[in-house]
Amino acid sequence: MNGLLLPLSLRFLWMFLALTIGLGLLTSILGISNAGTSLIPFWAAALDLGTRFHHRTDRRPNSGEAWTLAGMCTFVAVAISAPFVYLYFAGDPDGLPEGATRILSAVVIVLIAVLFLLARAFVWLGGRSAMKAAEKKAAKEADEAVQRF
Repeated sequence: MNGLLLPLSLRFLWMFLALTIGLGLLTSILGISNAGTSLIPFWAAALDLGTRFHHRTDRRPNSGEAWTLAGMCTFVAVAISAPFVYLYFAGDPDGLPEGATRILSAVVIVLIAVLFLLARAFVWLGGRSAMKAAEKKAAKEADEAVQRF
């Protein structure tokens, strides 16, 4: 797993960045504004991460590996998003109202926990879907081999 963590982390990073930028451009061009669209790049990158894990190891990530990958996904997403959130709030000349910092901090902690759990689910789903696709492909190839005889 240790040899896979860096390449998979970099793949997640680039895919998350590309999808975030691409979806941001698309939503601004189309004039769509929805908070849910900001999660789509994270979900897609986590699904891809599970799929890539399966392609490199020929198995689904076990529980410990899935939690490790979920932690890495969450760390990367927060590390990329945090500066933008800070700049958004720092750019407001009025700042946050009194007491809002504690509420915002609690909301951020809950969101990070939710991201972590979602990452775990989507890494597992990506690995499972890749495993099922590989099984279907193997069964199809076996059927074709039988039909040739």
